[in-house]
Amino acid sequence: GRGVNESDETAFSIYPNPVREDLNINCMDAKEIRLFNPFGVLVRAINTGGKDNIQIDMSGLPCGTYILQTVIGQHLVTRKVVKTE
Repeated sequence: GRGVNESDETAFSIYPNPVREDLNINCMDAKEIRLFNPFGVLVRAINTGGKDNIQIDMSGLPCGTYILQTVIGQHLVTRKVVKTE
């Protein structure tokens, strides 16, 4: 069977990264996705509504390294995403 880390990796992927405008998130089994800015402030909280694919419009956000966070099963999964011009 697959290990926990492997399933987490495949269950939560993002593209493109770096991103200019729309960030696509593939998030199986995630209930909510949170986006934190480089200062650790929550700037987006998205309820997935059970969907596997979510899109976040990042065009209005300042450049920098953001943190995407979600809970899948019992695990907190985080991804870094870089916002560019």
